[in-house]
Amino acid sequence: MGHDELYKIALEMQRDRPILHLVADLTDAKILLTRDILFIGTVSYPRLAKTGIRNLAILLRDDFHVKINVQKTIECMGPNVFQRVMPYPSLTQAKDWFRSLA
Repeated sequence: MGHDELYKIALEMQRDRPILHLVADLTDAKILLTRDILFIGTVSYPRLAKTGIRNLAILLRDDFHVKINVQKTIECMGPNVFQRVMPYPSLTQAKDWFRSLA
């Protein structure tokens, strides 16, 4: 699913009720190009945050290069896009974190 499609889905779902949490599943991610990191950090994630999403859980496997890419993306994004951003190894742990925020 592309970033534009995700954005459209988030906007449509917000019509029925607010979406406060988002999971970015990067468990199958590969090394990103610098331009992709910049796009995600400066365009895609801020655009999603403007739909009302406040908390981002990022699912990651134990891959050094992907973790570095995620860190660079978060740095590009800046501190005030989402209220909270946390990495997790599993969807269950991300859901538990979301429940703890309620």
